[in-house]
Amino acid sequence: MKAIQFLGLFLLSAIPKLHAGEACFQQFFLPCEKEIVSIQNEDLNGDDRQDILLFYVDEEAHARWCDLYFQNENGFNAMPTQTFHIPEDVSLFDFGDIDPHVGREFLTFAHGALFYHTLSDSGISQERKRFLETKSLFIYPDRSRIRAWNFARDFNNDGADDIFIPKFDGAALWLHDAPTNTWRENDLQLLPQSRTFAYFDPRFSVGDKAGALFEVPYMLVDDFNNDALTDIIAIYKDSINVFAQQANRQFAPQPSYVLPINHGDIWNGSKIMRTHLDDKNERQFLIRLVDIDGDGVLDIVTSSISTKHSLINPETTTSVFLGRKSEEKGYYFTEEVDYIIEPDGTQMVIDIRDFNRDGRQAFIIPTIKIGATSIIKMLLTRSIDFDAQLFLFQSGRGYSKEAQRKISMNVNFSFRGGAASPIYEIADFNGDGLLDVLASADEEMLLIYYGDKKRTINSTPGARYKIILPQDGTLVKAEDLNNDGRADIILNYEPGKLQMAGMSNGLFVLLGCRDE
Repeated sequence: MKAIQFLGLFLLSAIPKLHAGEACFQQFFLPCEKEIVSIQNEDLNGDDRQDILLFYVDEEAHARWCDLYFQNENGFNAMPTQTFHIPEDVSLFDFGDIDPHVGREFLTFAHGALFYHTLSDSGISQERKRFLETKSLFIYPDRSRIRAWNFARDFNNDGADDIFIPKFDGAALWLHDAPTNTWRENDLQLLPQSRTFAYFDPRFSVGDKAGALFEVPYMLVDDFNNDALTDIIAIYKDSINVFAQQANRQFAPQPSYVLPINHGDIWNGSKIMRTHLDDKNERQFLIRLVDIDGDGVLDIVTSSISTKHSLINPETTTSVFLGRKSEEKGYYFTEEVDYIIEPDGTQMVIDIRDFNRDGRQAFIIPTIKIGATSIIKMLLTRSIDFDAQLFLFQSGRGYSKEAQRKISMNVNFSFRGGAASPIYEIADFNGDGLLDVLASADEEMLLIYYGDKKRTINSTPGARYKIILPQDGTLVKAEDLNNDGRADIILNYEPGKLQMAGMSNGLFVLLGCRDE
């Protein structure tokens, strides 16, 4: 059994002892005919409001669809503006502005070409236009899924969206000059990562099999060399390849910098860190590439999980390797760790934010201790201690191993529910410029722990909101959807969760409002 599943069960079913005021939200329900397989929120019509697309699959008809909900000044309508059929040959999609005369477009990779559909107040045009013939990695679609990937964006920071096309032998970046509406191809020796396999056992197999998996490496668009120009950074397991932007707004065709690294696997982006019965004694992951100390040079953040002494309560540490520059070596990372963070307990999430707005990143790491003693205590008292530990960067000293601040929550719990993971989001929910924490209690209660200038985050909830919650807390997302400076909430659900409560399939959107 997964240790994090214990965490989710106790946290999602927790009932705080302290009272909190009612949070102010406008509640909207967006119905969807089938199980939602993915959600996309984008400002599609340029009104500074995020619109929502719900993607789903009709397995009987072998068709993929999306319901488009435009947001207006009053929120969201009860029914979608449009139900759009996804062409069957589409592998990936994105939204971008590649035609300066018609606003944003719905862009798709299909076999041998990149296509686009124009957008209007009535939704996505059914007419598909060919933008470019190209041989990309994305040849065949997975008709059981609908995937978004950010391949249309402003790579060189000139105000116009560009197009990134990964290939088997490199990549092509099509740079858009908006004033002249012209495109130029920028070839990059940015190779895919590959993994081959072959196997055959005449006793147990019907025949030989071989294959290869080709993937785009993890990519980051950031200023790597501190020259005020964005660069393209490809992150492989053994190296970081940087394609620096040049004065002509193009990127170097060959890597400008190649930095060897050895920090284990690259974290796949999952929010919750889990342990499994078949885990090795210790695993290490490269978590983030981010400027930690505000010196303009990117740094490496890694995390290790050890189940050597306990599978239920694994030991976890976070390490920081500062990026450096010298005339002799150029840009490099040392093999020796600069800072080690050792939270007291098992970490669930690693959030890296500038909490006190000093230009340096802080770590907030929620932790919990699970063991025989704590389990007996929970059974006897129906209470559990949960800590959100804060590690701030201190001038001249950096990070200490121990947290400068612990936000302790002693909560009661019931035996109802059984979450796969807790609800945990960080955003500004009241528009005061400070970061707050969104958590949950019981099966129908959201809690907001407000930020505090002196204490960073209050240890008692300042607001609550009653609504049915998913068992998997990662289905909840906080983001400012209406550009009012207050975070809003999207609540998606597991298949059948709402139907069991006597409701139709869909999701809830909570738009924050000003307290009366």
